[in-house]
This record gives sequence, structure tokens and C-alpha cells, in this order.
Amino acid sequence: MSNKAHSILQELYKIDPDFEKHEAELTRLVEKMLAAKPDIEPNAAFLKDLRRQLVRQARVLNEVHEEVKESHSFGLVNFLNRFFYPFASGVMAMLLVVITVWQPGQVIINGNPFEVEEADVMAIDENVEAIDAGLSTCIKTVIELFGDSTEGGSATFYVKNDQIQKLKEELLGETGKTVNKYYFKEGELIYIIHERHTYNRPIYWDEARAEEFNDDQVFDPEETEILQSTYYIQGGMLLYWIDENGEAMSLEDDITQLLRGDFYVARSGELLTRLEAGEGRVVE
Repeated sequence: MSNKAHSILQELYKIDPDFEKHEAELTRLVEKMLAAKPDIEPNAAFLKDLRRQLVRQARVLNEVHEEVKESHSFGLVNFLNRFFYPFASGVMAMLLVVITVWQPGQVIINGNPFEVEEADVMAIDENVEAIDAGLSTCIKTVIELFGDSTEGGSATFYVKNDQIQKLKEELLGETGKTVNKYYFKEGELIYIIHERHTYNRPIYWDEARAEEFNDDQVFDPEETEILQSTYYIQGGMLLYWIDENGEAMSLEDDITQLLRGDFYVARSGELLTRLEAGEGRVVE
């Protein structure tokens, strides 16, 4: 290990000691990073951003997999240990792209430098992380949704100290489902995750149906394709978004996304109005 790589790792461990548990993987990552960008200086800004990107990538993958969302563990080390350790090399490869294009003062999303106010993005990211970590302390209320999709749906509200923290909307269909996750700070919407789940076959496609139509597949939830977009909201307006290809986009790229951001803001307000009207049941 080179002296510079050793220095970076030691400083990273000071920020988060748990990273040392994956020293072998991180060492390979840092050595590759230095080979691609040998002039990197491991100053405080770089190290802070490195840790933030680790947490960001962990959260993105967490949100794609529903079982991880409820774990309240968004540190990279716990993320790898408990859920996706076999995919550690893939996470590290993604992160290598993030690091090698990083420049001071830039926001990096899925490898793309994006010119927005970094403090705004960091504040939203930190709030979202804190919200997910504290869901177990929230009162959870569920409203059944009828008429919005062919197979029904639900809206789950997480409330703490009489303030909404998170809202998860799930709309079910025969061939897939839509999941929208809304995050709030002091009652204002700040972040949205939109997921499109496409099933390999309709939910009623069992062995009998497959045999009838000479099909070699049945409905298998493990074969679901998930496409995800994320939206950052500030002051009730879309700040920017990450599309289903993982590309960070600006408002100039596609004005229709501005309207979509407005739709999500309005939709979350509509669902909150139903909660405030007393609909729903409290669940454990």
C-alpha cells in the first residue's frame, strides 16, 4: 500500500471507524483511485465528500430493495455486512467512478458532476438519512387506496411529534406496481423516490396458466425489474432530479420533469389532506 493510500484510509477511519472493517476492499478502491487521479489531495473536503458518497450510494441501493429500507442502517459497512456483501465489488466499482470525477465544490451523482449548491444537496441527503434512521420511533398510519390502480394500493404515513416525516405510496397492478416515497422536513416536501416495478409475468400467471399457454415462466417477484428516479425539492419546487438511467439532470434537459415535480408535490399534499381528515388506521 502506498503512503498516500494509507494516509487516505487512516483519515477515513477517523471519520467513521466502521470503514476499517472493509480495509481490503477500500484499499483496492483507493489504489485504483490514485492510479486514475494521482494528484488527489486527501484534504478534509475530499474526505467528507467521500464518506457522503459512500452513504449516498448505499442509500440508493437500499431504496431499490424494500427489505433494506426498513433496516434503519444506512452506513456502508452495515449495508454490506447485513444485506449485499456479495455485491461489494459492484458498490466499490460505482464509487470509483464517483471519486475519479470528483472536484471540490461539485455534487457528484452516479458519477456525474452537477452544478448546484452543494450545501443544499448535503442538507437534503442528511435529512433523508436521519428520517430513515428514525422510522422506528414514528407513529405509522395506513390508508387503503381504491380506484387509483387496478389492484388497489396503500399510503403509509410516518409521523413524529405531530409532524409528517415520510410517506410511502404503493399502487398495485397486475403487471407491476408504482412506489412513491416522499420525505419531509418541518412539514415541507424535500425528496421523492419514484419506482416503477415491472413483473416478469402478471400476478395471476401460475403454473397452470403457463402450461396452458406453453410458457416456461410463472410470476416470480424475484424477477421484477425496478427503475428508479429521485427528485430533490426545495421551497416546493423541483431543484433537480436523477433519471431512471442514473443520470443527474437539470431543468433545461427536460421541462416536462418540472411538471412531474409539481405533480408529486400536489399528490403528496392530497394524501396528507386525507390523513389530516382522520382517514387511516394506526399499525404497529
